[in-house]
Amino acid sequence: MIGRDGFGRIWPRGGHRWSPYTPSPLTGDGIVDPDEAPAMLRFVLHLGEQLFRSGAETGTVEAAVLAATRHLGMGHLQIDFAARSIHLQYSPPGERPMVMLRTITTDGARDLHRLSRLHRVVGRLLAGELDLKGASAEVDRIAGAGAGRPWWVDVAGGAVLAAMICLQAGGTQGGAVLAALLLVLVNRVGRLFGRVGIPAFYTTAAQAALTVGAGAVAFAAGLSGQAVAGMLAANLVLLLPILSVVSLAEDAIMGFPQIAAGRAITVTMLVGGIIAGTAITGSLVLDRSGFELAAYGVSFAALPFGLSLLSSAVGAAGNTLFNGGSVRLVPLGVAAGLLAGLVNQLMLALLHSPPLAALAAATVLGAWAAVVGTCFGVPSAATTLPGVTGALLPGPTVYASLVQYAKGSAAAPGLLLSALATTAAIGVGVVLGTLLATRPSK
Repeated sequence: MIGRDGFGRIWPRGGHRWSPYTPSPLTGDGIVDPDEAPAMLRFVLHLGEQLFRSGAETGTVEAAVLAATRHLGMGHLQIDFAARSIHLQYSPPGERPMVMLRTITTDGARDLHRLSRLHRVVGRLLAGELDLKGASAEVDRIAGAGAGRPWWVDVAGGAVLAAMICLQAGGTQGGAVLAALLLVLVNRVGRLFGRVGIPAFYTTAAQAALTVGAGAVAFAAGLSGQAVAGMLAANLVLLLPILSVVSLAEDAIMGFPQIAAGRAITVTMLVGGIIAGTAITGSLVLDRSGFELAAYGVSFAALPFGLSLLSSAVGAAGNTLFNGGSVRLVPLGVAAGLLAGLVNQLMLALLHSPPLAALAAATVLGAWAAVVGTCFGVPSAATTLPGVTGALLPGPTVYASLVQYAKGSAAAPGLLLSALATTAAIGVGVVLGTLLATRPSK
């Protein structure tokens, strides 16, 4: 099994950094044939780029590059990450250094199926099942492959997730159905804007405006304020760059300040787009036909314990598909949602603090994902991501903060800060759980 032969833990650069890969011992002096060095560097750069595009953590990308080059016999390698590039320098003693770089994207996109395939390629390389040429061909094949399934499968998973978040936020069954339908509409509008090259800020603002406008239309059509609030809470929290906030916390903790700074700029820009879109539409509709009272006066009620766990599990399954995961990953996603939801509910009852409860749940989830990933040969993100989005998103707080922004209330920044703090706590917890569940290789 790849999980047994190819995956384990290393601590690169002499520091305390978790990695899912165990490289072969470096043989010789770490100097490779000068004619082969460029091909090795190009391979690991392409591998790192594809891992980033699929949603791998920065630490995992670094570890994959170092493990692969070490397995291929290349030492004397330095790696550094700028905000949008990977820099490699191979500098053997007495030889002219060789430097390469590759532009990367850190926009928070996730493709769990592609990430799992890349994970297996690294494992097979380290286990000796692939050589450099074979591994390069596999990465090229993965990079050039299409989605492999209709677009509506992923969007249907997102619709299920939106419905479950609506219920978790205290919405009604009718609101959950409309939340799912609205997710499809908002997703397709965002996709269309992206295809014609509209920048992410304007796309996100338009999606937020569309979300609030749809809520006003639903209320005017007779839907209750509770149902509308749940529908809006689900779709607004899914517009928030949750995964970028989580990754930002992970990168800052694990020693990648430039990547973290780049993510911080992205998060600020996208949150600004959401606030702008919500405020513009909200200023037009909140004072009309009683919608303002419904938007402000709603009181979110938590689901009963059993239904909360069920919604977390179903939402995690939907999010696995929404982020490109295969059917094979759905059971692991469901288990992650159940675990995160259970710990979160128990900690809320004990601590009465959403950020602390999210921190505790994410810590347990991160530890569990590290163990499960090693056993099943899957990247930890394939389990942490569904668990986080299925059970831990602060939907009601996001909704309340954005509604207050639309109203122009002085309480809005504090509410939004609370939502972002809860989200950042998730990233801190995932890293902490991963570190607690692993030990450095000797």
